[in-house]
Amino acid sequence: MIPEEVPDVSNNLKAWSTLTFHELAFEIASLYCTEAEVPTNDLRELMQRSYGTFSHADVVPTVKVGDLHIMELFHGPTFAFKDVALQALGNLYEYFLKRNSRKLTVLGATSGDTGGAAIYGMRGKKNVECFILFPEGRVSKVQQQQMTTVLDNNVHCIAVKGTFDDCQDIVKELFGDLAFKSEACLGAVNSINWARIMFQITYYFYTYYRLLPNCDGTMSFSVPTGNFGDILAGYYAKRMGLPVKHLIVATNSNDILHRFFESGDYDKHPVQATCSPSMDIGISSNFERYLFYLFGSDADRLAKAMSGFKTTGKLHVSETELAQARQDFLSGCATENAIMGLLKVWDTQHGYILDPHTACGVHAADVFRETLKWQELPNHEMVVLGTAHPAKFNDAVCKAIGRQPVMPPALAAAQDAPARFEVLPNSANSVREVIERVIKPQAKPLRMVIVGARGLRDADWALGTGKSDPYCVCEVSTRPDATKVQTPVINNTCDPTWDHKAEITGFQPGDVLVFKVYDQDLGKSDFLGTVTLQSGQFYPGGFDGEVPLAEVGKGIEAFLKLKIPPAPVATGGSCSACYTGFCRAIFGK
Repeated sequence: MIPEEVPDVSNNLKAWSTLTFHELAFEIASLYCTEAEVPTNDLRELMQRSYGTFSHADVVPTVKVGDLHIMELFHGPTFAFKDVALQALGNLYEYFLKRNSRKLTVLGATSGDTGGAAIYGMRGKKNVECFILFPEGRVSKVQQQQMTTVLDNNVHCIAVKGTFDDCQDIVKELFGDLAFKSEACLGAVNSINWARIMFQITYYFYTYYRLLPNCDGTMSFSVPTGNFGDILAGYYAKRMGLPVKHLIVATNSNDILHRFFESGDYDKHPVQATCSPSMDIGISSNFERYLFYLFGSDADRLAKAMSGFKTTGKLHVSETELAQARQDFLSGCATENAIMGLLKVWDTQHGYILDPHTACGVHAADVFRETLKWQELPNHEMVVLGTAHPAKFNDAVCKAIGRQPVMPPALAAAQDAPARFEVLPNSANSVREVIERVIKPQAKPLRMVIVGARGLRDADWALGTGKSDPYCVCEVSTRPDATKVQTPVINNTCDPTWDHKAEITGFQPGDVLVFKVYDQDLGKSDFLGTVTLQSGQFYPGGFDGEVPLAEVGKGIEAFLKLKIPPAPVATGGSCSACYTGFCRAIFGK
């Protein structure tokens, strides 16, 4: 999904220059949300509430280090740039659900930071269930703890045995199942949700205004990216009229984007595990949005190209299209050695600790010092997007600089907190089953009283004694995982009275109850007979009147026409065919 049109705000640039972050977020969001969708006052309040959760007054402050500026996007609840979009998205979801009296199942995949930000944006939200998939063993320990220690009832973390691309494919497959999407009311938190891109546009404008008095009127941005969402927001900002000189795509060793801008070939390679795991991505899902514009807004051409890519893992563009792409973006790729070296150099020379992803952005900016000579342009500012707090990747940072970065108290508290998640195979069906288990209405327990039986013929129980030791078992034959109920044994009788109160959990409309009577007189359980009740005919109410067990097939429908009682009532029954007459009352609440 992309907007039908991208508004030109060139005439608003001066008027917006003094706005706070949440005021600017409101102005940008209002260009894409109509008054009918979100009234002005409501949208303004949503933006103010969303960015009131950040610890810095500027929300996204910019710090000058050497001749570069670092846009610190990690002052939100999860210390990563994803908070900027997902705090707002969570509030927006809750707003629409409350207004429309609906429920939503949020489903997302994460390579590390999206998951935590999504969870903190959705936790405790009314009418929202949040499911986050992450690749098992492929996110940092800090990132995993941050996600899995949120124990709110509406948060569900799933470790998938695979890569981030596998997680993302599962999400796409489930969203592509239109029947399931509708049934589960699926909503997205990944940047496939365009609202995320919309909210991220704000910090490009905001940073421009913070530096504007001391710059030449244009600005360049070096953006660490794996999924192409963060830099796509910068591309939209430029299309909207923000004076952006250069947008630099900064990748790690998983360099499908860099290879495209170098050669015009967008070919899938195996994903490598790196010290910047949030960018360990083999397919950049947001790149398809850019290709739409590169292909001249030709939807058919795009669909054909993406279909071929899905089949072959390859997508190539013409020389003319590559030339246009290079006008829109520059690119650089940082090796593991380059990243680790930059972490050490910046700590030693500047006293500033980078996270490994931000280091990719710094590396790309450095690459273009010679070719662009941006540092020699009078008052031209190069901004690197600081995507995460270094403590989120403390193992890599410690390896590079020889010590652990100071961890924010909220992040430190999560490291020893109890965690909750489940591990699933790389299968969309496995994830679907978990979602269905959570979102499907849970049946209330079926409560009953198994009162007794009469007419049990002694000859069929213990020959020659005239008495038996009967007990009754009730189970759900259609659901083996449901509760099984057993009454006590009554000795020396053919007319037992159990008066046994029982509750069956896991019982749902459409299930079949089976009652069995056994005798222990012979030292074993002898099955004597069953009565089967279709739950859809009495659940969750109850019945009164006698149960004609000999005619159970046709008798059930008849007695259910009677009034369902508010409380247990006495009934009785006897049967010459199976010799089991019991169950005075069955009822549910």
